[in-house]
Amino acid sequence: MRIGRLALQARCLFQFHTNHMCTSMCYNRNCVCGELLRLYFPNVNLYADSTFKCSRGSHETARSRWIDIVMQFSSANSTMGTLNETWCNFTNFTKPICNKDVLQAVGYGSVFLLGFLVNAAALRALIVKQSSWTDAHIYMLNLVIADTSLLLFLPFRIYDAFFCMDPNYLCTVLIFLHYTNMYASILTTTAISVQRYVILRFPLQARTWKKKKETACAVCSLIWGFLVVSWVIFREDNDPKNLWTCFERCKNRPLHVEFIYIMVCLGYITPLLIIVFCSSSIIRIFQVHDKSEEIKTVIRIVTTNMIVFIICYTPIHVAFVVNYYKSPNIWLVGESSPEHKYLLVSEWIASTNCCFDSISYY
Repeated sequence: MRIGRLALQARCLFQFHTNHMCTSMCYNRNCVCGELLRLYFPNVNLYADSTFKCSRGSHETARSRWIDIVMQFSSANSTMGTLNETWCNFTNFTKPICNKDVLQAVGYGSVFLLGFLVNAAALRALIVKQSSWTDAHIYMLNLVIADTSLLLFLPFRIYDAFFCMDPNYLCTVLIFLHYTNMYASILTTTAISVQRYVILRFPLQARTWKKKKETACAVCSLIWGFLVVSWVIFREDNDPKNLWTCFERCKNRPLHVEFIYIMVCLGYITPLLIIVFCSSSIIRIFQVHDKSEEIKTVIRIVTTNMIVFIICYTPIHVAFVVNYYKSPNIWLVGESSPEHKYLLVSEWIASTNCCFDSISYY
């Protein structure tokens, strides 16, 4: 009886609000309308006369009621499986509608151009000084590699803003490239902060240590090894079947909670605490021993590096947590939801770090 009532209500919504729903139920570039109703109510004639009393309302009311009906029906009908099993397959029933996102293209295009210029200049400066490299130069080279590799991802994001790439294994590789290099940049920045702190806090021990370059190479290798192993273990999370668009997951299929913990705790909170501690300690050491103009400049640079890290990487990790804990029905409205807009903006903010790294560290 419950399923029958839900089917009747769905038919009512279809009859009176189809046109409104089709404009309101678009998620990104994929419009879902009557096909959704047919998927969940295959045996119901959506165009038949109904004795169910339907009340006309706004398209917002229709959309909210439709979401409620689908969620109820999914839990009521065990033979159809869970909503998670079918939600990503809606594009099989609909023709994708591609909307150009000029703002996204301009944003990522600006980051790509500026990032390419500053990282090329940084790489050239490192190559010129190759004969006099220290452990600091090795860390900086690793940072340049991470940031430059991240830049290789951006042209595809710009292309997608105009032509809407379909989810495929190329998208999986691009997501891997994006986040692996983002976290490589985070962890390398953390290593640089630790290296600076150790030199200032333990100057005598640092001078007598003869394997500083080897240590730097080992740390950089461990960073890349940790990231690659993590992505291999959780590679299924970004399989094409779990993607709604090329760069976005199906919202009802969140990442494994273990992966969330690794990204947020090991990839952000721990590096943040280390960077704040090391930077604060460096500033304290300089303020106690010397107050010359040169030292004041160094203090400003260290402070700026810490602030840039917080500004660039805090929003996206907050977005990861929001994305994981938000109920799927909140995401059905797609780009109209504040949470989704926040996620898109935070991804762009994080990408700008590849420009600031070159300015701050080289």
